[in-house]
Amino acid sequence: MNKRVKTDNLSIRHIFVMLLLAGDILYWVMQMIVHGELLGGYFVPDKSDTGMDYFNMLACLDKRNPYNLQVNYPPMCFLILKVLYRFIPVDLRGEDASGFYYRDLMHTQIIYIVYTLIVVWVTIELIKYSYKGTQKEKTILASGVIFSGPFLFTLERGNLFIISFVCLLVFLNFYDSDKSALRWCAYVALSLSAAIKIYPAFFGILILNKKRYKEAVMTAICGAVMFVGPSFIFGGMKIFMRMLQGMNRAEELQGNTGMGCNFSFTNLLKIIGALNGQASEQNSIINFVVPIAVCIMVYVCSEAEWKKIFAISLLCIWLPGFSYTYTLLLFVFPVICFLQTDKKPCLYDWVYGLLFVIILIPLCLPKMEYLEFGTKNLKLPLTMSTFIENSAICILTLCILIEDISKRVIKNNKARWGGNG
Repeated sequence: MNKRVKTDNLSIRHIFVMLLLAGDILYWVMQMIVHGELLGGYFVPDKSDTGMDYFNMLACLDKRNPYNLQVNYPPMCFLILKVLYRFIPVDLRGEDASGFYYRDLMHTQIIYIVYTLIVVWVTIELIKYSYKGTQKEKTILASGVIFSGPFLFTLERGNLFIISFVCLLVFLNFYDSDKSALRWCAYVALSLSAAIKIYPAFFGILILNKKRYKEAVMTAICGAVMFVGPSFIFGGMKIFMRMLQGMNRAEELQGNTGMGCNFSFTNLLKIIGALNGQASEQNSIINFVVPIAVCIMVYVCSEAEWKKIFAISLLCIWLPGFSYTYTLLLFVFPVICFLQTDKKPCLYDWVYGLLFVIILIPLCLPKMEYLEFGTKNLKLPLTMSTFIENSAICILTLCILIEDISKRVIKNNKARWGGNG
């Protein structure tokens, strides 16, 4: 991901970084023109819920054991929050305190601002390190990512996914380093990322791809310790059953909030069904098997590293029952790797670049509530931006498969005819 690239024949790099930042700026210009009326077309339209992924979970620590409330966060998340919780004076805590109370409290607001600024700064520096273009390109790309739709969505939610994202940036920068110490820093970062959000563990496939099997095993052990270890602060191994119950409960609840801001394969099928004028019948086997099969095909058929990283990122987004807009940040990884190629861009590359821009920029577009089968007052009704970005992901996946399969067919035919000749 951090290999040096040549500067010739790479106009796609210059155009992409400019388009990404221009798209971010255009969104806010459009919002200014329409007086912010379409802000809820991309972000969560609930006007009173900003940042509550953070503050609601912070309030759960008032109960000492948050898993009594059937929360669905892994214990590492609450260990991180517990450190931040220590900054709240004891006399300002309380079992009846809500997330809204903590959001209005000066102590928690200041700590949240400091924590957010640190995360943003680290993200900027890691992206600059990842991208081996000019200093100007580094700055433009980092700005484009920071002001991208998925990144702003994550900050608006206050979701701890942002820490998991930063850890993955560290991993992808150093997992293939020649220096053993840097590789182990990358493995620890991956373990922490997976301990926070679970599905980043799939990125461990990249270690296996480099045939570092012993290091892969050690990383798995490190990840298991980071995932299980914090549970003993909150009641031991029994909390995992409650966590699973919380996940099932959350999936049921989120499934009834609407089809907006959701990029899981399950929701994709719902959108397709709605376009056909009928509610799609959910089949858990199909929702599980098809995403895995498609992502394996992309991974196996592709030789380019960025496509393999794309396949893993796509699996992390498609497989859960709900994957909100912040998960699209995972596509930043294949994008950075995609821009490092030193080959002359072909037509496919220009298509990939355009689709990545569509996926990452916020879109100033209206809602599509009329496809929600008459259900009113949904928290997350389907929006045109959700529809377009889901479509872009599908088209991008299809294009990768078409290009790579056709290349393999041509290569095999050449080998066959060459051998017969």
